[in-house]
Amino acid sequence: MKHFLLRTRQVLFSPIQKIQLNLQPKMIKGEHALLDLVDVLREKHISRYMVVTTAGFIKRGTLQPFFERLEESHIPYSIFHDVKPDPEILDVENLKEYYIKEGCQGLIAIGGGSVIDCSKAALACIQTSHLTVKTVLETGRVSKTLPFFIAVPTTAGTGSEVTAGAVITDPIRKRKYALSHLFLIPKYAVLDASLLTTLPAKMTAYTGMDALTHAIEAYINHFNNRKTNEYALEAIESIFQYLIPSFEDGSNIQYRLKLLEASYKAGVAITNNYIGYVHA
Repeated sequence: MKHFLLRTRQVLFSPIQKIQLNLQPKMIKGEHALLDLVDVLREKHISRYMVVTTAGFIKRGTLQPFFERLEESHIPYSIFHDVKPDPEILDVENLKEYYIKEGCQGLIAIGGGSVIDCSKAALACIQTSHLTVKTVLETGRVSKTLPFFIAVPTTAGTGSEVTAGAVITDPIRKRKYALSHLFLIPKYAVLDASLLTTLPAKMTAYTGMDALTHAIEAYINHFNNRKTNEYALEAIESIFQYLIPSFEDGSNIQYRLKLLEASYKAGVAITNNYIGYVHA
């Protein structure tokens, strides 16, 4: 019965997929795309940004040039770096509370899928502040457009910078909650290859296979279309061409950027299509 209901939903919503292709984030890409983002932020006149990232990035000083550029441009920001590898309800609650406390109006998520997913969930909960985080996750209620939201992936795999979903873990009930709504798609996706040059080889392989799986699932899906197939095939081709070289030489900017683009395209394909049983 569950299988039947899911397939019925896919048939009913398949006409909307053509509209979704126009809902991609605006893309900024390059070796130092994160620094180029500051030019965009200057134009937005947002009072304060919340930068969500990992403790590792802060400790290594990877983002220091970005923070310095923000300060030179007189753009106020706060930093939240307490997100677990598989974000939990408490992570979302803490981020939501800190965002409100700091008076932020926009959010920049710099990290892998966990950081971006936690940010999506927190922003969704901020827009439905009369409900608890747990209620939002249990009901999947995303009823308002999110505050200005930018995603900066530091792995090439999950495609979270372009997808309309987020997954949050409840460690007490030992279950995962999946939020899914077009409002969760970030306004900008920043593909900065320099942020991936220190990514370990194993993580490069794992995330690359994740992106490849997305692309293949989108391509063989019964609800694919010409455009999603184009994105999926381009992603597959790039991953086959650049994943092994990137695994062997992680410092190569060109390889890293090609994988980021492939992950992005695979994310577009599954967002405007459906994933398969591998991701069920």
